[in-house]
Amino acid sequence: MTRLTGMAGQTHLAALLSTPARMCVACGVDMSADGPCSQCGSPIDFLAAPPHDVLGDVFEYRKMLRKRHAMRIGTSADGPLFLLHDGKVEHRDVSTLKPAPLSLPENGNNWLSPAAAVLRAALALESSQLSLPWSSSVLFDRAFAHARSHPGFGRRLALDLMTLGHAELTGHCGLGESEQAWLRLVSAARRDDVADVVDAAAVLPADRYRHKIAVLAVFAAGLHRVRDAAQRLAPSLAAFADTEPLAGVVQRVLRITPCTPGRRREDVAMLAGLVNAPAPVLALATAPLPEIRPEHARLLGARGRVAAVHSSPRANSALIAGSDLDAAPLAVVDGLIDAGVLTAHQVHGLNRNPDDAAYLLARTTPQDLTDEQVTQVGHVDESVRRAHERGVADAGERAPDSAMGRHLRALDALTHNRFDDVRIDETLPEHADVVGRLATGLRRAAESGEAAAALDEVVLADRTTWQPLATVLNAGALLRGESVRQRFPAFADWLSLVATRERLFLADWAGAAREARGCLSHATDEAIRDEAHNLLACALHHLGEHGTALNELEVAIEGEYSVALLANIAVVATHLDRELAARHLTRVVREAPSQAMRANAAMRALRMWQSDGSKIWDGEDVEANKLPAMLREPLRTIITQPISLEEFREVARVLSRFDAEWLRAPRSLAASPHTGSLEAVFFRAKASEDAYTAIVNVLATITDWDSAPDWIRQERDDLVEQTKEFLIEHIDDPDNVAGVVALALARQVTGLSRFDQTCLLLLGVGTLTYHLSFRDEEIAGSLVDSYTAARQAAAALPEDERAKVGSLLDLAQRRIGLNLYKARAREVEARIDIYNAALELLDQAQTGSSAWFAGRHEVAETVDMCTRVREQLTPWLRGADSEDLRALLMDLLDHVRELETKARRVLGN
Repeated sequence: MTRLTGMAGQTHLAALLSTPARMCVACGVDMSADGPCSQCGSPIDFLAAPPHDVLGDVFEYRKMLRKRHAMRIGTSADGPLFLLHDGKVEHRDVSTLKPAPLSLPENGNNWLSPAAAVLRAALALESSQLSLPWSSSVLFDRAFAHARSHPGFGRRLALDLMTLGHAELTGHCGLGESEQAWLRLVSAARRDDVADVVDAAAVLPADRYRHKIAVLAVFAAGLHRVRDAAQRLAPSLAAFADTEPLAGVVQRVLRITPCTPGRRREDVAMLAGLVNAPAPVLALATAPLPEIRPEHARLLGARGRVAAVHSSPRANSALIAGSDLDAAPLAVVDGLIDAGVLTAHQVHGLNRNPDDAAYLLARTTPQDLTDEQVTQVGHVDESVRRAHERGVADAGERAPDSAMGRHLRALDALTHNRFDDVRIDETLPEHADVVGRLATGLRRAAESGEAAAALDEVVLADRTTWQPLATVLNAGALLRGESVRQRFPAFADWLSLVATRERLFLADWAGAAREARGCLSHATDEAIRDEAHNLLACALHHLGEHGTALNELEVAIEGEYSVALLANIAVVATHLDRELAARHLTRVVREAPSQAMRANAAMRALRMWQSDGSKIWDGEDVEANKLPAMLREPLRTIITQPISLEEFREVARVLSRFDAEWLRAPRSLAASPHTGSLEAVFFRAKASEDAYTAIVNVLATITDWDSAPDWIRQERDDLVEQTKEFLIEHIDDPDNVAGVVALALARQVTGLSRFDQTCLLLLGVGTLTYHLSFRDEEIAGSLVDSYTAARQAAAALPEDERAKVGSLLDLAQRRIGLNLYKARAREVEARIDIYNAALELLDQAQTGSSAWFAGRHEVAETVDMCTRVREQLTPWLRGADSEDLRALLMDLLDHVRELETKARRVLGN
């Protein structure tokens, strides 16, 4: 009674106290190690009791032809005492009784009381879980009378009652009021019921039952939620405050006594150790924040981690996940950015509302803001700078009168050959030297007529000047002669790309191809060469040379990664044969940086594969029930991404058929936003090893089929039709157990037509009965019930549908009748051997002896069996439409009547 099993796991109360003395549960005083109690004389072993036989065993005996029950309720000098069916108590010889074990709840527990079985039978009777000739009150009286015969028996039965969840009955066990209150406290603690813990502890004597302090400490975190807990528990806590530190902890938790922040931390650490908390919890309770390990910080929850990191000047972002900050106040996130705790990468990963997201990007990486976000955060200078960069004609004129605005107006004047309007002192200081040199060079080129005169090394070192130079001076003009290529080869290679693009814009595909090849003949920079291959591929694509175009893209993407290259591969690939196209589309799925690109490429590749009649890629065909290697990993990836629900359903349907082992893995869809959708649940069920049962279980969860999605209604109807067709085709297959699916559909799935439900019931009954008959096994009563339900449903069908199920009704009836005939024939045959042996025993045994009673018992059992056989088979004889079956049933019933008549004669009735 000094051990709890509840929120603290299994806890020995004495081990939690500073004075770990034994406690007398009868009166609550501390006891010495060798006992007995100095106050009330109770022994140190509170459960000690006289030896006693186990009570509650139930036996059968016969009175005339009827079986009767007897329960063992005690022992006297004359032998075992039994409670008979009529309430009388008599001595009986156990050897003349046949054991009749009861099927009682909680059979696996180790019961303490000898009367536990009597008590459990009474409880089972009270809840209608058991049928016996006695009332529950009679058995309760017997159990409690035994408990009151000795304190040890009373405590044992009280503990059994607590195990059974009936602590309210412990008052009948003959225990004192304080001991009953202690038991209520222990029971409440085991149930983690804080309110009942407070109620029970408050009525215990304040200065006794020291172990209650440990119980209250275990539940300290929840005590404040119980009304008036502090007032009601204050006397008990005060009585032990000087000797038990835990009493002081509970006083401070309930604010009975004041508590400083430092002391509060010590109390939390003590409570964490009190309940055998895991090491991570102890670390959180005792370690300073910088020493907390990230894996332990997970236990704090999102708000706890954010609060802890925000409050510590030595915190770092390793303790918080990005998702922790998704719902945190903006001021908190802003403060973490100011403190340098958050990185730009973490800010990018936050899932905040649009206004917050724009603001936080502006704080960390303003270059990553979209144009709409720039406007949203009111960053006017950045907005006009971007407009100028895109070549908007009046960007400079619309710019505000700020440093950026004046700088942009100077650049506008420069690129429009208004050199006199360029004021170098109004440009941004960090760009003033380049702007001055550029103005001087452009004036020089205009005066000399030589475009190359505008170039110098300082100007071209700033790559932002390249596009304005190409715009003002023309790429073709700058490339004339070899001087520019010799002096500035990188700039010349870039100009070649510009010239190629100009040809593409003019739809001069051949000219663009020529320019691109010219660039490739000189360029050495990998990025320039990749773009040249890309532009060449575009030109070749428009010239109809798709294979060559794809080769150019392959060369380009082997170099520096490019989103544009991936997009172009996806476009060009659709003009190739299916297999080659899919190879390149799946590469887009793997490598594309945007979700839209990946999803689009995956769905195009999947549809190509589905429409490919041969479906033979990499040596894998449809018969193998596996996805081709090139599609498997991309589809596994794309299904976990934020694709549309329709796309998710299409991919999941294919994976459930061709990649089932992966899809049914527990964590396969964990990262998908659709992981909890009906689609995810259904297609994972379809991929499971016991797919049909799993599918039926999912369909059974849908109660309103009128509002269910069209696709799930189609899946249901397809399964129903396929099941019916399969069973009809294999109706005479003895190994066919698909009837289980038919019965599950009919019994569990709503929304089926009455005709479909009737067909499924009859097909399920007919095929399973045939299967069991072939194995010489008797059908369960549930199959007969299903047949009866189907027969009733068929009677309500329209005439044309009733005619369709008529043959199925006859088949099911015939198969059930034959199965029951075989089962009863086997039973009768076995019983005849027992009956004959009983007759021999009766011939030899002395009348009234144990052997004589045993022989009569078997003869009586034969009569009972004959009655059961007649009652079961007679209805099937009346309904049998097969002459062969009728003959079999009639022969067996005649044989049974003859056997029953002979047996009754032996018994003399």
